[in-house]
Amino acid sequence: MILKVKNLSIKYQNNVIFNDINLSVSDSDLVVIKTGVSDGSTSLLKALYGNTQYVSGSLHFNNNDVMSLSRKDINRIKSQIGFVYEQAGLISIYNILDNIILPLHYHALENKDNVEVVHQVAEDFNVQHLLMREPSELSDVEIRLINLVRAILMKPKLLLVDELGGGMSESFEKNIINKILAYQSQIGFAIVLTTTLEQIGFVTQQYQIKDRSLVRL
Repeated sequence: MILKVKNLSIKYQNNVIFNDINLSVSDSDLVVIKTGVSDGSTSLLKALYGNTQYVSGSLHFNNNDVMSLSRKDINRIKSQIGFVYEQAGLISIYNILDNIILPLHYHALENKDNVEVVHQVAEDFNVQHLLMREPSELSDVEIRLINLVRAILMKPKLLLVDELGGGMSESFEKNIINKILAYQSQIGFAIVLTTTLEQIGFVTQQYQIKDRSLVRL
């Protein structure tokens, strides 16, 4: 079990965003959460990523009790989780290639072959032509794809994907999901993905956000 969530709630001041979330994710699972407008799905994924400031309940990642860990230990765990931001996530003073390599260096995953591997994965997602550009030159969809490339290169145990399809056609989004699944079969990570798509193949668990909770479909 890579991720186990029990009775998890997210509350900011007097605003309850989620209440009593229960979720278990095994290695190589594909968990899909169907989302709507402003339903809090980003807050949920950030909580699963270890951003626990407004979170209560139980959150275990790879047998670590995240809620009891220090910030330093949570940051260590984050090196095993890839987070694909819907927007942002890139540092404006670095070009795209440096943005991808920087976390590999920070988490001591850098090696002499990194640049070659970056180009290979970027080519798989058809973004290799963006590597020498600046973040301000990219569209939201391109930024999301770069975040995805970076997350996959981390070889995570868990991949969290926030609203993958925003600004994409349905066929384009499904094509990207198929590419993610190909890397999942190589690396062996679990996936929690939020989307508005009605149908995705190979799903092991599917949920819908309703009344500030997750309802299994």
